[in-house]
Amino acid sequence: MPVARTIFTTAAAAITAAAVLSGQPLSTPPASAYRLVSEWGTLTGGDAWGEVTGVDIDRANTIVAVRRTSPYIIEMNAGGQVLKRWGDGLVVWPHGFRIDRDGFLWLTDGRAADGKGQQVLKMTRSGARAKPSRNATNTSAHWPSVPRRLRWYTCQ
Repeated sequence: MPVARTIFTTAAAAITAAAVLSGQPLSTPPASAYRLVSEWGTLTGGDAWGEVTGVDIDRANTIVAVRRTSPYIIEMNAGGQVLKRWGDGLVVWPHGFRIDRDGFLWLTDGRAADGKGQQVLKMTRSGARAKPSRNATNTSAHWPSVPRRLRWYTCQ
């Protein structure tokens, strides 16, 4: 392994030196395709976004954000106007989420306290549990990036 690392490092240094000595710029990053839209997604009543664990868009183009400040779930339209806030007291510490093809929101709770937590919840968009939660006892519940597949994963 040390030989391979030495060869790679030497090759990278040689390529960089050749580019510098030739007077050619190494690379110029392209202009950003993104632009800031100020005041988009502003929360009312002095509420702040805080720590956001994820954002997804459902089939109806509703933007759903999950944050670690209650109410945990915020739904917005494309213009950034808040349509609905829900999820007060639903979990201990929101960790991740996905929206499945049927519109259900799968939310993971990464901590436990007061007899709840460390679970995966399947929720309707009205905030009701669609299915009993699956408790991930003594592990941290995590929903990995497995597009549109619904499998249970828990990680220590």
